Amino acid sequence: MKLEIGEFRCSSDQERELEGWASVSAGAGKYVDFCLVYDCPIKAYGLLWKELVEWWREREEINEESDGEVARKLYARLAP
Repeated sequence: MKLEIGEFRCSSDQERELEGWASVSAGAGKYVDFCLVYDCPIKAYGLLWKELVEWWREREEINEESDGEVARKLYARLAP
């Protein structure tokens, strides 16, 4: 079984590690500084980039900037 999230893919063996990451909350876990935890329900069709950008806008309280600028900031945060 493969889990696919956008460009991210993992085997079922790796799912256990992802479950550990998914349980990380603010201030807890050894990966908290290296990952984002999307804490909203994901709809049946999946998660759209637009929804992720809106979540980021709310999380970071970026209210005065365009959607494009917020998206660039989120992309920069996700980039290695």
